[in-house]
Amino acid sequence: YNVYANNVPLFGALGKVTSGRTQEIKERVELVAGSNKIEVSSLDSAGAESLRDFRVVEWKERGPGDLFFLGFGVSRYKNPRLDLSFAHKDVLDLASVLAASKGGFKDVHVATYVNERVTADNIRKAKDFFASARVDDTVVVFVAGHGTHARDAAADYLYVTYDTDIHRLRETAANFDLIEGLFQG
Repeated sequence: YNVYANNVPLFGALGKVTSGRTQEIKERVELVAGSNKIEVSSLDSAGAESLRDFRVVEWKERGPGDLFFLGFGVSRYKNPRLDLSFAHKDVLDLASVLAASKGGFKDVHVATYVNERVTADNIRKAKDFFASARVDDTVVVFVAGHGTHARDAAADYLYVTYDTDIHRLRETAANFDLIEGLFQG
């Protein structure tokens, strides 16, 4: 099953596993200020989704949220033939501008990973940066560097991390699902 708040799946693309013909399940859903569309659906064993049942719920407005900026940029690669000039600088410059200007945000949180720090493992670990983010906060993920497609039938999009081996793309680059996974939960 899955719960959607304003068209965003709360438990990722695949939802949570349950079994049996009937279930009573309770989930906590954080709401944004104003009107919220809450939907619930389930998948059968073949992966077919039920019609989504929905309700619209109003929530009184809260104060401004925080801004979370997470940037990844690679200009210097382990393989120097891949080097770029400004990817790391773009990340650092944008982080600097956002950190200096609060705009309409209560607080600004910034984390940057550049050059040799941009690995698939560090992208995975960077999800912890969003642990304190709440529903009224704004999350920005900025990715600069090379991207490519896997050279197989799936042709998944891959972000070329610092230590990517171009002859073993699928095993060494960051599948874009990893980056999208930063937003899950």
